[in-house]
Amino acid sequence: MRRRRSRNVGLLAVWLLMSSHAPTMKTHAGSPATALRLGGDLHEHLTMHFSIPLFAGLPGDDMTVNARNRLGNQLSAPALRRAGVRVIVASIWPPPGRDEMTEVQRQLTLLQRFADSHPDFAICHTAAEARRALEADRLALIPGVEGAGSVQSVADVDRLYIAGVRVVTLVHFFDSALADARDDQLGPLGLVTNGRDFGLTPLGRDVVTRMSQLGIVVDLDHASSRTVDDALDVLEPLGVPAIASHVGAAMHTAHTLNDSQAMRLAKLGGLIGIGIYRDDLLEALPPQERFEGFQPGTCDELVAQWVHYVSVAGADHVMLGSDLNSVIDRAQPGGYCPDGMRNASDLPWLFAGLVSQGIPRESLDNSGERLLSFLERIETLATAKAAAPKSLRTGPFDTAL
Repeated sequence: MRRRRSRNVGLLAVWLLMSSHAPTMKTHAGSPATALRLGGDLHEHLTMHFSIPLFAGLPGDDMTVNARNRLGNQLSAPALRRAGVRVIVASIWPPPGRDEMTEVQRQLTLLQRFADSHPDFAICHTAAEARRALEADRLALIPGVEGAGSVQSVADVDRLYIAGVRVVTLVHFFDSALADARDDQLGPLGLVTNGRDFGLTPLGRDVVTRMSQLGIVVDLDHASSRTVDDALDVLEPLGVPAIASHVGAAMHTAHTLNDSQAMRLAKLGGLIGIGIYRDDLLEALPPQERFEGFQPGTCDELVAQWVHYVSVAGADHVMLGSDLNSVIDRAQPGGYCPDGMRNASDLPWLFAGLVSQGIPRESLDNSGERLLSFLERIETLATAKAAAPKSLRTGPFDTAL
């Protein structure tokens, strides 16, 4: 009961936490980049409206939300098309305090219904399906789950695969039966709700192995540094790559993907997604990472973070992992983004800033193709795609998606 209360308090903090904002700042000269040829995004939420009652709007609705509003829709198909972002990991979030397996099922069904009623989007469970969606001029959505709290046994991994999940973030805000989460995510509250340091549990190691066998992408975001190392220790002998889907806070500290881990991830063939949120970046970004004309509090911080990870892991292993449509504190007006990072319509300004700071345009243009190639490798390395026992189909996911 105490754990359930602490999780509910943490969820309330996520919903209601709001921070102060900087005033409008000077912008760099230049015009926004044109749409990418085939851009990818490792982390977007399309069903946040169903996770948080206070969240307003679904992708496709008019985007009136600004950078100061955390609780409104930040996505639309026209804006994503203008940005050239067309291959997307659509991550659902089952909030703590609910039955997470049931919630995963519910949101997967809602995600499918959303795509059925919004022809710009297509749910895709393989790279081949995504390529067909792109050929039909649709935006390809790869279903993912942020936080594996629903996984209490290896058999639950099979259930997720049968349900259509192809990306799983091992842990989210709270420690789980699988792994240790970062303790700093909810401020001082995180030290109360988490506060331990234990990396992957034995079950967590078995789950990571099973995910690789089935062809489910392992996402290392939100995990403690020890958990990241433990997961890479499991995956490296298997030759199976992983992702860190939306890195975006506390660069150069022990609380997120460090340089050594970024290099290990890249060597394995993995991908690092740069989130557009800015919590803690101002304090964490050292002076040597700041370029001429750098404007604190703006998307210049995102540009600097992207440039840093490219210098460590290489441009082919770094891409967008926006975390749009989540309760995040986004960059304020100024720097390379004159209107701030309000929603997906501002992504071209971010891309222009990246090019201005030396990021190869080709690495941005083909990030969607790199994501598809990554998925194809995961599928090729899978050894048990058809091995899920049929008896599991009578479990919690017996509703056809």
